[in-house]
Amino acid sequence: MPPFNFGDILVINFPFAEGVGSKRRPVMILKDTEDDDLLVCKITSKNYSSDFDSEIKEWQFANLLSPSTIRIHKIQTVNNKLIFGKIGQLTRSDKKTVRHKFIELLMKL
Repeated sequence: MPPFNFGDILVINFPFAEGVGSKRRPVMILKDTEDDDLLVCKITSKNYSSDFDSEIKEWQFANLLSPSTIRIHKIQTVNNKLIFGKIGQLTRSDKKTVRHKFIELLMKL
């Protein structure tokens, strides 16, 4: 599997928070750990507006089907066997916004 970069958009089987089951959905790569695992954030078409949600302004460029939000605080480590494929990438502007909000999240620890 080729390495992935921050801001890449993949479709994976995203595990449910309860630990049972999963749903095929888009995610954004935070970090490819290069050991068969990926650190990802959930992407949803539902409209959320917490401090750690980032609206994807250029969602069409990222090859998403509808306006979407990255839930930066919904982080998951997933094995690359769950990947169905890469569908796109965030624009530079959207990556900058996500990076800023991720740093804010870390600063609140």
